[in-house]
Amino acid sequence: MNHRTAGMAKLAVYLVAMTTLCLGQSFAQDKTREDLAILSLLKEHRGFLRWQSNWIALLPGFDLLKFQLASQERLQLAVLDSFQRFDMTKIDHPGHVAISPNGSRVVAYGYAEYCEDDYCSIRLYDLQLHKVLELSAVQPPFRSMNGVAWLNDEIVVVVGVSPRPKDPTASDAVAPCVSIFDLRERTIHLFTGASVPAKQYLSRADRSVTVEPDLMLEPDR
Repeated sequence: MNHRTAGMAKLAVYLVAMTTLCLGQSFAQDKTREDLAILSLLKEHRGFLRWQSNWIALLPGFDLLKFQLASQERLQLAVLDSFQRFDMTKIDHPGHVAISPNGSRVVAYGYAEYCEDDYCSIRLYDLQLHKVLELSAVQPPFRSMNGVAWLNDEIVVVVGVSPRPKDPTASDAVAPCVSIFDLRERTIHLFTGASVPAKQYLSRADRSVTVEPDLMLEPDR
């Protein structure tokens, strides 16, 4: 068994265990068992430690398990382009991609991270459909993503910052967020934590990509 297969097997066992554990626990009604299992996994996984550390410096009470459901929407995958043959070298910033475990899909987030336009897409390359789809989009001044990772062949997680925190009174604030994209069910669950003033976030936060997507596919060392 190679490292990639071993990592996915370990991840699958963890998710099943967490989901089973949640059956006997009470938690906020705005979280599903699967959502809570995913947030628990991200909290403990080494690939997300740097992102959490950055937010703990801004929010001492930061805790992924305290995140609240801010929105639940249908996932609309707009078609941006099509291709006959997939060529990784033609992707903007080919080093900033996350590949699904079975290799059939690629999320390219480098364009969204570095573009200077008013509207920047996180792109999903579907190698079976031969299409380039828009998974999500970001707009300045806040890059709404700090990293992307696949949990399995159908679920993508994007972590970052939301300029629209759940608190409606915090008009000039931002909040850490986790977006869970379920490609099979075509849903997006957006979870947000407590908010901080936007100026404080922009002056202190490390807003670069802080998640190593391949770490989700490797066994913990």
